[in-house]
Amino acid sequence: KLLESKKTELEDMKEDLEKTVKELSSLSKTNNSKPVLKFFEDYVGIKNILLDVLESVSKLEKKEYVAFSSSTIRPFLYHKKAFPEFSDKRIKRKIFVRTIATGAGGSTYGKDERKWLSKQETAPTYKLIYAGKVAMISINKNEVLRGVIIEDQNLFETELLIFNSLWKAI
Repeated sequence: KLLESKKTELEDMKEDLEKTVKELSSLSKTNNSKPVLKFFEDYVGIKNILLDVLESVSKLEKKEYVAFSSSTIRPFLYHKKAFPEFSDKRIKRKIFVRTIATGAGGSTYGKDERKWLSKQETAPTYKLIYAGKVAMISINKNEVLRGVIIEDQNLFETELLIFNSLWKAI
């Protein structure tokens, strides 16, 4: 009975291990149909999101991405601790960006185009749509930055469709 009990326990462990290996394997495949979600926090995390934009878009034939920008969070991404040299590095890599902005401020910097949805202050969020990915960055009242990158071709295509439709309408 003890031998049978151990055998059953080992078989269960084997099934669990096979399931875990399969899940980990699916995360490592970039062309997998399952979305991949990555979480980032604080200035270092946000810089990593922005670096991913530069690295991912640099590999594309058409070096372009789009963004929804908010005046509430904009200064924390490019003009403070996160990544103040981002625009210079983007231009050096010849990456073009189209931005739909909300809130006052924001301007073109080079190899970019900007339209305003509203000059009024809005939600403290920022969205980047690029290379089969969607990154969303937010800031809370304590000025803590958080962000996610979702790697999913279908989500990317949907967000790009919404962006392009709004871009034409403005």
